[in-house]
Amino acid sequence: MEVKFSINNDDWNKVFLYQFKKSKFLKKILLLKMSILPFILLFILSIRYVYICMNKQDINLLEFIIVVSISIFISIVWTIISFFRHKKYIKKLALLEAEKMMEGKKVNKYKISLYKEFIEVNCDNYEGKVFYKGIKDVIILNEEIVILIYPFKLMIIPKRAFNNIESRKSFVTLISNEIKKSRIVSRRRKNHNL
Repeated sequence: MEVKFSINNDDWNKVFLYQFKKSKFLKKILLLKMSILPFILLFILSIRYVYICMNKQDINLLEFIIVVSISIFISIVWTIISFFRHKKYIKKLALLEAEKMMEGKKVNKYKISLYKEFIEVNCDNYEGKVFYKGIKDVIILNEEIVILIYPFKLMIIPKRAFNNIESRKSFVTLISNEIKKSRIVSRRRKNHNL
């Protein structure tokens, strides 16, 4: 049986938007990129106006407004470009993961083993382990189950890897329960540290 990982763009957008929404690290990067450029421009501008004041020249308010507007516009454009670059990066990671699972292209057998601390996926000559504590969430797509792994990695499991709908549902339920458990433990640790 030939394995194909066909995920349409809408589904990828859902995966990325979820990842962006939940990832504090990615938010920090984008916010930094959004704020650093206007900060630099405003810093240069303030030095210029200090120089003007020291020389007792007239301050042009219109020039100040134009420069501030341009700096804000450039920062917004830069942030949007950064957003789509990160989107490409996450998609690339997922496709690389899919390619690993497609090694040999002809896949005759899938085996998913559930252990106390991790799940193991065997796909002919590919073997992957995912620890529950590293899983962020499970997203069900049209043909695949995507497991989001901290921070930006994804494991793709085709739905046909399961014998029937019941086994697939029980797998997703088990993973979801393990995620909830790990979140409760991490909250307790945070409270204990406080």
